[in-house]
Amino acid sequence: MSLSLRSIVGADADVLADRDFRLLLLASLISPMGASVVSPVVETLAGPYGVPPAEVALLLSAFTAPGIVCIPLSGVLADRYGRKPVLTAGLALFGLAGVALTLTTDFRAALGLRLLQGVGYTGIGPILITATGDLFSGARESAAQGVRFTAVGASLTVFPLLSGLLVALAWWAPFALYAAALPVAVAVWLVFDESADLGGDADDDGAGVRDLLALATRGRVAATLVGRAAPGFLWFAFLTYNSIVVVRLLGGSPGAAGALVAVASVTSAAATTQTGRVTARFGRTAPTFAALVVAAVGLAGLAAAPSVPVALLAGVPVGAGFSVALTLYRSAITGLAGDDLRGGSSASASPSAASARPGRRSRWAPSSRSSPSRWGTPAPCGPSRSRSPRASSSPAASSCSWATTAPTTGAGRTSRPATADPAGGGKPLPPPSQPGRMTDTDAAGTESAHTLEGARERDAADPLAGYRDHFAVPDGERYMDGNSLGLAPDAALATLERVVDEWRELAIRGWEAADPDWFHYGEHLGDLLAPLVGAREEEVVVANSTTVNIHTLIGTFLDTLPGTPAGPDPAADPPAVLVNDLDFPTDHYAIRAQFRQRGIDPDEQLVAVESRDGRTIDEADVEAALRERDDVGIVFMPSVLYRSGQLLDVDRITAAAHEHGALAGFDCAHSVGVVDHALGDAGRDDEGADFAVWCSYKYLNGGPGATAGLYVHERHHDATPALAGWWGNDKSTQFEMRHTYDHAGTAGAWQIGTVPMLSSAPIEGATELIREAGVERVREKSLALTDYLIELVDDRLGDDFSVGTPREHPRRGGHVAIEHPEGYRVSEALRDRGVVVDFRPPNVVRVCPAPMYTRFEDVYRVVETIDEIVAADAHLEYDPRGGGVT
Repeated sequence: MSLSLRSIVGADADVLADRDFRLLLLASLISPMGASVVSPVVETLAGPYGVPPAEVALLLSAFTAPGIVCIPLSGVLADRYGRKPVLTAGLALFGLAGVALTLTTDFRAALGLRLLQGVGYTGIGPILITATGDLFSGARESAAQGVRFTAVGASLTVFPLLSGLLVALAWWAPFALYAAALPVAVAVWLVFDESADLGGDADDDGAGVRDLLALATRGRVAATLVGRAAPGFLWFAFLTYNSIVVVRLLGGSPGAAGALVAVASVTSAAATTQTGRVTARFGRTAPTFAALVVAAVGLAGLAAAPSVPVALLAGVPVGAGFSVALTLYRSAITGLAGDDLRGGSSASASPSAASARPGRRSRWAPSSRSSPSRWGTPAPCGPSRSRSPRASSSPAASSCSWATTAPTTGAGRTSRPATADPAGGGKPLPPPSQPGRMTDTDAAGTESAHTLEGARERDAADPLAGYRDHFAVPDGERYMDGNSLGLAPDAALATLERVVDEWRELAIRGWEAADPDWFHYGEHLGDLLAPLVGAREEEVVVANSTTVNIHTLIGTFLDTLPGTPAGPDPAADPPAVLVNDLDFPTDHYAIRAQFRQRGIDPDEQLVAVESRDGRTIDEADVEAALRERDDVGIVFMPSVLYRSGQLLDVDRITAAAHEHGALAGFDCAHSVGVVDHALGDAGRDDEGADFAVWCSYKYLNGGPGATAGLYVHERHHDATPALAGWWGNDKSTQFEMRHTYDHAGTAGAWQIGTVPMLSSAPIEGATELIREAGVERVREKSLALTDYLIELVDDRLGDDFSVGTPREHPRRGGHVAIEHPEGYRVSEALRDRGVVVDFRPPNVVRVCPAPMYTRFEDVYRVVETIDEIVAADAHLEYDPRGGGVT
């Protein structure tokens, strides 16, 4: 097997393709020189400076001292004015002060120059960490930090050895190495493309520092700062005193002292290449603790070393342990700091922001000013209606005339625009031009965009591209059926394997001893899913199947209405439930069954809004139906219509239901995991939808038959579930085995039977992967992929083909309905050619480019294959009558 960077680092090795990251790697070679050049020659410099070796060690202390004050300030400056000017100034000051050390033997002057060098360093090391976090997110960010730390390790391998050798030529020769910082400063200034979003009030320069101090007082942040400081202090102590230990105590040479640092650094470089893999598989907590233990073992071995060779051997665990621990600590404050404090928090504790970073503008995104862009010139934008916090924070969340600034949506709620960078890091998607909404500049590039090369260019700039490698994509296939069954992610298989191991090793003890424990597992998964649907943790639980959840929730809320046997006025006229005639069949089956169980005629009380075109539902018709039927007590609609892919306006429907006095519930099976919902504050006054259900095997990639999820707004948590079961009992009294139901008081009350662990475990890993990517960024890519698919259908396929999915972003879910008179035959021909789609009567080929693992090239190839099939009439070879699972 050939050895490559990808085989060493993993799927995220493509971070090296980023030009700006390569510049950061160049600067990373400079950042450790402040300590590593001086460390091996401390003993030797005592003579020229005329002071004891212990005082020469003050040259290292003087270098680190400015960080106490300057590192937070440099972070705030980087947030306000940009990474590039701070990094450039830091490199220049670092290099100039270092070179000046060659000109003086006055120890006090040397200390002063080292202080200046330390000030310069505060604009280098911490800013490199933050800038790397600007470029990448999630496991890619961890991998990038690991690769960057590998560059640091390479520097620590080479420069201590050079320093130990050069001091034999002249006492000042090692300091000449600092001149290397100057050309790097020039390169950064001329080439680096600033990517961080600058914000803040220029009239309140102290606000960033005050906010940073306030952040540092938070318990979790403070604990992380302390945790980060401990290994950092010990690492610098190792660099400071290794020369004294090797030269004075063990009788070695300055070169041997440099070799000790080099050994630790080589090990460091090797260990950090695996940081991305370790983070993706085990998280951060356990590996960080293990790395600190390894480092402690190494330090103990170094302290007890009887000879230089043994000391060199002890350098191996020292380098491996400290490098991994420091890298992971640098990613530990993920999401704890707001966007305006990312540089300050990263500088203070050296964490990188690796998760959702709302509101940060990507380097390719237009600013709030209408400046020219590489993708065309944006037309004037007008504000869009939204009360969602996720929408109001962005000036670009408006209706614009080009795709990059077209708003994405959360089930009818305008969310972040396509140019926002919610997941943090990575370049944004190249914005596809929307049909009918292109500027002249956009139109000029459309023809070239509809080529294989154009698709590959989009893939090269896709910030989610690395996630494809986390999925089991079938060889030789174009998988476009993720809206029916998502592919298997490695993270889901890992959590399933963990639970299987727990079953094997713990048996029944797993209900309490597993981590997380099985007893609360449904609630644990609900906590993970809550941010994806815009709800509070106690409002979401994973339980049952989708159809069972419809049964229990519809039944529950029917029992709260007049006209039902358990309702407040059983003698009143029975309530109606408003649905639509394009619903997925199971919704109607379950509602009809609940009516029958209460002695209510479903033919009379199940009211269906009719479609005007056989494809979509107009929200105005929902409102009209409510005006016509004052007996409607529940409105139950899908968030996305399963056949056409229309995304309904959850806000509008919720508001209409509540104004009517009815409850608003939603079947979100075709949207959770690909649409950034805001269920908890849907409606005109952000009162929130009342309830929702969804499955976990489509965009959540939880596996076939994975346990479903449900949401119940907290105002309904005192309602008694219609299908009460033991697992919905209050957990604190569940094993008292009472025969009377003790309501859990959260959405967990709607659990019925014991949580099916093997059907639930994959959801944990799969959901964590989506959370890491950022559901807003997933939505952004989904819209870009479906835009591209629609464009290609319009451009490449004949008049017999049409798109039945709404083209407007706020009305489109995650799949596209391509219509053709011989849709079934076309779908069968596609499957035989390795393109996995499905068919829905009467004429719909559903194509779903799932954003976590689908490439733009895949979309291009699918349309190319359709074109080839119909051009050759190959689809006519198939039986026109369908059947079976599609």
